[in-house]
Amino acid sequence: MLLYEKRYRLLKRLLNHTTSIPVRYELLPMTMGMVLNLFFRFWRNDGLFYFNRFQFPGQDGIQGEFLSREYIAKYTALLFIRQYFLVSQTYGYDPVSIPRGPTTQEERTTRIRQLPYFKKLVEEIQQETELLKAVDYEPITDAWAEHHHKTKPSDILEKLLNNIQAAYNVTEMEQQAEQEKKAQFKATSAQIIGARIDSYSNIQNALPITEKYESNKLRGGYMLYQKAAFAADQGVTYLNYDSFFAGEIASNFTWRITELFRSKVLKSLLLRAPEFFQAIDKMRLNAEQHILLNFGVSIEMVNLRYQIDRLQNDNYKGIPIISVEFVNYSVMESGFIVMRKADLPSFDFSAPPDEEIERFALDPISVRHQLYGAVIDLNEHPALKGLFPNEKPEVLDTSVILALEFNIDVRWKLKTKMIRLAMYSDFYQQGDVNELSEIKRF
Repeated sequence: MLLYEKRYRLLKRLLNHTTSIPVRYELLPMTMGMVLNLFFRFWRNDGLFYFNRFQFPGQDGIQGEFLSREYIAKYTALLFIRQYFLVSQTYGYDPVSIPRGPTTQEERTTRIRQLPYFKKLVEEIQQETELLKAVDYEPITDAWAEHHHKTKPSDILEKLLNNIQAAYNVTEMEQQAEQEKKAQFKATSAQIIGARIDSYSNIQNALPITEKYESNKLRGGYMLYQKAAFAADQGVTYLNYDSFFAGEIASNFTWRITELFRSKVLKSLLLRAPEFFQAIDKMRLNAEQHILLNFGVSIEMVNLRYQIDRLQNDNYKGIPIISVEFVNYSVMESGFIVMRKADLPSFDFSAPPDEEIERFALDPISVRHQLYGAVIDLNEHPALKGLFPNEKPEVLDTSVILALEFNIDVRWKLKTKMIRLAMYSDFYQQGDVNELSEIKRF
């Protein structure tokens, strides 16, 4: 507050007031480490208590909070300069020395981000000649530092920043991934991927396809990820470290399933509602043999708008409707696929190849889905660094491989026939609308 109001004479008195011999300043920091602790304390959330209750005169609202925070930070920068003008009267006490860095990655991350700002404030304080003169300080130039056998403030802060960064890098490389977090990753991945695979159980053939079939393989994969996410001492919080990759695998699984069905479509028809359902009538489908696969059509909304006769969520005039829960609409827009029930694909599950299990040290995480997973420290398995030839060594040294592998053989009967029906919308550019006269018996 005194700094903001430019009450420099009173500020000088407070900075020099003591009643102790040898001198001690009980209410002021005595070391550069204490000064920095004060800066970080107020610059983070701890300062909100004071900012919200004791705003500066003539300042209020969010702007007042910013101003209060700025001047408290400038005050700590002045205290840092003050250390150069304290006289040591105690054996072993050096007012000007490089502070010790923090010991946790979280604190190191904070200081790496915020020390450059503090350094900038210290440099700005040294430009305020009126302030320095009023409190009997002077700019700490190269000549001044050499004459007084001191290290300049900018050099001290730069050295401290380098020390913290070096300690952070060493810890990032040497820290171990926790077994509990590895187990959490495997359990969460099994739940996410298993649930996504199970969501397609309603479009799988009830009977295995073992003869004269077309095969499409679905596999998992691996990716590079920051090892810090699996360590106990984290520089930042990784909220979804255990689910991120599994979510990517599940999304890719949906893309592949949608793409496979889209690739089997022999013909696509675009129809207006309710001609959409009249077209189904013209196909003369058999309720025992045929099915309608619903890829993203809201049957409730269709019924609400058009009142289609005998249309229900699970059937249309007795023809079963199977709704696909997850669809990639960039691959195939919403609509129905008409097909024979016997032509549905079968899903055959098998374990990944033995060489993959051995290479990534994979553990089974879902026996039913033959799903395997692992979290691999690249410093413990340096041979796997060759999988990422374009990555920098320092990135590989602080990373793990996340591996989620499965082997699903999606089998289709030869000459599978599918017709896709899309419902025309006035709100989307979809192409030419087909006529009912084009519809043939399926």
